[in-house]
Amino acid sequence: MACGICGAETGQGARCTRCGFPELGEAHARLMADSMDLLGKGLADRAARSLQQILRENRESWLAHLRLAVLYERKVEAGEDAFRRLADREYGEALRLGPAERDVHVARIGYAAKTGGLAQVKEEFRDKWKEVPFADECLRMMEGLEKSASLPPPVEPPGNRSLKMKMFIAAASLTALGGIMEFALVLRRSLGEEEYAMMKSMDFFWCVVFVTATAILVMEALRAKGVLKKK
Repeated sequence: MACGICGAETGQGARCTRCGFPELGEAHARLMADSMDLLGKGLADRAARSLQQILRENRESWLAHLRLAVLYERKVEAGEDAFRRLADREYGEALRLGPAERDVHVARIGYAAKTGGLAQVKEEFRDKWKEVPFADECLRMMEGLEKSASLPPPVEPPGNRSLKMKMFIAAASLTALGGIMEFALVLRRSLGEEEYAMMKSMDFFWCVVFVTATAILVMEALRAKGVLKKK
């Protein structure tokens, strides 16, 4: 059945993965849907204001904290490093309030892969989070990310490449792998679930996040090399 707030397909009586209704009340769910639309249009600051309004009235919304964390993460990837502390804080709050939510853990794994915290998160899944139903899936995801990071670098053409460029390339490889894994999940669900609306699902949202992050990191690598001019 379709969500009465944002129109996304959801199971009978299930929480909408896009706007959070009915776990979020109608007013907050509409703000959540608006924030998703604004973020999709590149209006991150307006999207942040919608999410912050939800949290002023409902500090216990793990979904609002998670969406805000992802938004701040995008700003960090765009070069606004001042938002790193805010992203860390919002991921922490999302995890505290939604410890059994798969979306929280998947997003946190992607963030940890880009910020050097993957080993710590992996250890937590072998201890603190080993009982969650998707623990094995998350461990496989992290192992895949680690393997991609440990692959030998491609042969480089003559000339010097800065360490900064290499770091951007490595980060882009990790986010690209995360996007591929999320897309595989979206494809499997779209083929196996008749009522699954791919374009409006939370899984597709994470695909877009990973692809956007990869594109930003590739552009930064090209800027570091001098192929693109810096802003």
